[in-house]
Amino acid sequence: MQIGSVSSGYSDPLRSKAAEVFEALAGKQGAEPQGPGGASLASITAARDVLQKYDVTDITPTQFSSMVQELFEAGVINDRDLGQLATIRLELDAEGFDADDSIDLLEFYQDKVEDLARQTSGTADAPAAIRQRLDWIQKFAMVQENPFAVGLNEVV
Repeated sequence: MQIGSVSSGYSDPLRSKAAEVFEALAGKQGAEPQGPGGASLASITAARDVLQKYDVTDITPTQFSSMVQELFEAGVINDRDLGQLATIRLELDAEGFDADDSIDLLEFYQDKVEDLARQTSGTADAPAAIRQRLDWIQKFAMVQENPFAVGLNEVV
């Protein structure tokens, strides 16, 4: 039941952010029914299924690699995305993290962005590549925190 005078003009407050997340994670279009951002519902489901098994705030580099590989094999991310996400693992290795030691990737990249801002006296943004890695981790964290964040598309 829809009551026009109450619901008119309201929308789901998570819709735009959730749509952005799923568009980034599953931006392929196909003949299947479409979800937020044009992502196929099968891709959205695959992304949720994979990301529910992991927690980027408490993950080992080995687990991160497995998560990324599962997203790729499920068709959620493409070759370019796989390369970008593989760079995160390479960076963790370069920073000296043991493959089986847990890390909070969200905090790691937030700190990295803040450190770079301090080093440049706040006159420049963090390099685009570092910011992009943080964006990926933030998107993963959002889906992991609330895998069903995509609720009502809009209430009209």
